[in-house]
Amino acid sequence: MGRVCYGENGYTVASRGCRMKTRELKIWKRDPDASRWEEISFFGFFLRYPNVTLSAHPPALPEDSRKAMGEFLRYGEELRILEDDLTECINEFQQAHEGTYHDPKYLELKKFAVLYHVDNFYVRVHKCVEDIYRTLALVVDLDPTKRPRAGELPFRGQVRSALTKRKLTAIVQSLRAFEEDEWLKRAVDARNLFVHQYREEPEWPMLHPTDRFWEPEDPLARDVRRIEQETDLDRYAARKADELSKTLRTIRRFRDQLYEILRAALPDRKQGLHMK
Repeated sequence: MGRVCYGENGYTVASRGCRMKTRELKIWKRDPDASRWEEISFFGFFLRYPNVTLSAHPPALPEDSRKAMGEFLRYGEELRILEDDLTECINEFQQAHEGTYHDPKYLELKKFAVLYHVDNFYVRVHKCVEDIYRTLALVVDLDPTKRPRAGELPFRGQVRSALTKRKLTAIVQSLRAFEEDEWLKRAVDARNLFVHQYREEPEWPMLHPTDRFWEPEDPLARDVRRIEQETDLDRYAARKADELSKTLRTIRRFRDQLYEILRAALPDRKQGLHMK
C-alpha cells in the first residue's frame, strides 16, 4: 500500500508500492481557511436575524432563530468538510495513479481508481454548490428543502432574485462568476453526465467500459496493450489532476470572496464576529 508523508511545504510525499522505488508526488494540504465556511454561515445567520445579540453566553435566542442557527451551522460544517474532501480526493487520486497502482501490471486497477476518484470529486463539487445555495437561501428566508412549484423560478433563480431584492447584489455577481468559471462548469457538467447518463471519454477509448475489464489472452498482446495504454492513462491522469486542482482553487477563491462580502454586509457591531 502507498504511504503519504506530508512535508512542511505541503509537497513532499513518499509513496512506496510493491517492488518500486520511493517517488516524489505533489499533494494538496488542507487549507486552514476552510473554516471560513463556518464563519460564512455564522455571518449569514446575523444577516437573517440582525436584531439578535450575543450578550448572553450562550446567546439567548428566540425559538425560531435558534432553529435557524442550527441549520446555518450545519451547512457551514458540511461545506468545510466538503472542501477537505475535495482536497483529499485529489491526493488519493494521485496516490492511486502514481503510487499504489504505478506498476503496469495493475493497469486495470489503475483505470478503475482514476475514474473512481475523478467522479468522486465531481459529485462533491455538485454537493458543494448545492450547499452554497442552501446557505444563501436561509439568508433570504427561503426554505432550502422546498421544491419549486410549477411555473415558479428554479430554486437557484429564486435565491438570486431574493438576494437582489435584499440589495445583496455583490453576492449575486460573485455567484454568477463562480458558476461561469470554466473549471467549475466542466466539473458540474461531468457530474451530471455521470449521474444521469454514462460519462464518456471519447478521446480516451481505453476508458470505454468494455476495454476497462477486457484483456487479450495472448501474453505478448497483453504486454503490448499495457505498454501502450499505460502511457495514454498517464497523460489522461496528468490532465485530470490539473483540472481538479484548478476547480479546487476556484472553490477556495469563491469561498474567500463570499466571506468578505458577507462580512462587509453585516452591521458594524457584528464585524468582529468569529466562530469559536
